[in-house]
Amino acid sequence: MTDKKGETNCSTGLGRASFLWRLLTSVRIALLLFSILAVACLPGIFIPQGEDPSFYYHNYGALIGSLITALDFDKVFNSTWFFVLCLLLFINLLACTIRRWQNYYCCIIKKPSIFTGLHFLGSPFIHTGLLLVLLGAFIGAFYSHGHYCEIAVLGSQGITIGKQRYELQAVGFNIEYHSDGSPSQYFTKLKLIKDGNCLYEKTISVNNPLSYQGLKVYQFNYGWLMDLSLEKDGQSRNFQVKEGDQLALNEDGSEILQLRFYPDWARDAKGRPISRTPQPKNPQLVFLRTSSGLPVDIGMLKPQETAELGDGLKITFSGYRNYTGLHVKKDPGVPIVFTGFAFIGCGIPLHYLVSSKRRRKGE
Repeated sequence: MTDKKGETNCSTGLGRASFLWRLLTSVRIALLLFSILAVACLPGIFIPQGEDPSFYYHNYGALIGSLITALDFDKVFNSTWFFVLCLLLFINLLACTIRRWQNYYCCIIKKPSIFTGLHFLGSPFIHTGLLLVLLGAFIGAFYSHGHYCEIAVLGSQGITIGKQRYELQAVGFNIEYHSDGSPSQYFTKLKLIKDGNCLYEKTISVNNPLSYQGLKVYQFNYGWLMDLSLEKDGQSRNFQVKEGDQLALNEDGSEILQLRFYPDWARDAKGRPISRTPQPKNPQLVFLRTSSGLPVDIGMLKPQETAELGDGLKITFSGYRNYTGLHVKKDPGVPIVFTGFAFIGCGIPLHYLVSSKRRRKGE
């Protein structure tokens, strides 16, 4: 009697395990998960992501806004439910991959031939590639690091990527122009430094980053920095200001100095100030001082010129230079993703081309 119960329990356990295995390796389940993920991505496409909750209440109404934030539709790709869906797809794909390799082994044992081996190798390769692509995406989502910085030329800035501390030095900058004067390409000569030692040096440009042991530094943008000096009552302060920025002249911020830099200053047909080209052929700095929103002083300075404002405040335009905008990124999942694409790239021709040859030969 005991043996029969043990056999019954054993067969029940095996039956459940067999059912679970069939469920995990089901193509229908995989297609269902793919479909659910595709639908789940729609809120992330059509709803702006990462905004403050008040943004959704204001633009979508109180009811829909509260639903968006409650269901994490404002951060779809970082939400727990989206991760769970991806994890289920990964488990399904892992089970399918294991099954494909099992089938491949059985086919080779039963009918060992070159064409059979190559043909049946295609499907395991494709599934392994998809598995690696998804695994690389998972690793990238949790362990990738990104950082944007703007460095004056010449200048340097420290950055932290993960647990590593680096220093980026911009030791040179150059712009190439089209015949009409517009920029065609811009270059930054960079040094990657760690603990005082130069690890790598390269001149980067758009789509030509610095690469070092998985760390990439991309040329993102550039702009102008102005060196200013403000003097009042015998006290002088130096500032480095980006083009278009403004300076608060007092603690409560009621007095503002707004700045606009024109590399090649001129006036248009209506008398409005413009820059004829982005090249510094006739550089001038226009400033507007406001108090409680009302204009107080306005003027224009060339490099090394000084203007004295109404209450004894002196402003000196000491000079200008470029800054380079850099995007620093390290994603340990990228090599795994590329390996997955390599498997897929090999698996597709093996599965279809070798299969066509076998049909032509009548195998």
